[in-house]
Amino acid sequence: MKLLAFDLDGTLLTSNQEIAESSLKAIREFVDKGNKMCIVSGRNYDIVKPIVDTYHLHCDLLLNNGHQYISSDDKVKKEIPMNQATSIKILEILLNYNFHFALHTDQGKYIFADKEQFFNDHITMAKKKRNGTLGNVEHAPLFVKKYFLANTHQVHTIDEFIASGAKILKIDARNFNQENLKAGKAQILAISSIAIHSSFEAFLEITSKDANKATLLNDYAKEIGVDHHDIYVFGDSMNDLELFESFPNSIAMGKSSQPILKLAKWITDTNDNDGIYKAIETHIN
Repeated sequence: MKLLAFDLDGTLLTSNQEIAESSLKAIREFVDKGNKMCIVSGRNYDIVKPIVDTYHLHCDLLLNNGHQYISSDDKVKKEIPMNQATSIKILEILLNYNFHFALHTDQGKYIFADKEQFFNDHITMAKKKRNGTLGNVEHAPLFVKKYFLANTHQVHTIDEFIASGAKILKIDARNFNQENLKAGKAQILAISSIAIHSSFEAFLEITSKDANKATLLNDYAKEIGVDHHDIYVFGDSMNDLELFESFPNSIAMGKSSQPILKLAKWITDTNDNDGIYKAIETHIN
């Protein structure tokens, strides 16, 4: 049995936040031969679940940059939370430097802001990154309020969050003030147990170093009985780095980050030009 492990943004999803029909066709033919696929994403469950349901992908989900594993039947199989003392230090830094952030936890998403304002700010920042418009992606779960705010809880203080008992799996933080971003990031990086990935300059994905996409995928593969050399990882950005360092069969999408391109065994076409289909047909089937 072989396993395809897909990152979502920039990889399995096109720039319109859709899965190409050619990708679906290749994946379904691959799975019909007795193989498996899984999602390995930095996204949280409430954003990823609508995507796999829309395309009828019955697969396991490795989420929050390797800190949560949810099976295809929606059961939480594994979670690797951040140490509480470390969580408090990071929250103090984020609040001090006015970051816009969300805590992805074992009990859903926690924010230190009004829900409506948090969503509106999210859309404003997304438009800023996309030259002022969402265009064809406004329908995607990441930009639809009912999905983006699903299972979201508002708190006002660090003490209130700690009292909730929720354990942090991953923090998404944004800051377009360069001075605050630089100072806050430096202080977080000074915490030795913490890892930061960035898919663009103003965005930080903060997790513990106890796990990443590669460590969770390795554990998952052992659980389902897939050999290391029968795993094919697909990715494009820096939160896929450990996957490309750890698994020999690595496939970078066209226009991937340079470190990913350098590590990849194969480079396929872009996510908008049938890159997934071409890679499966050329290198795997």
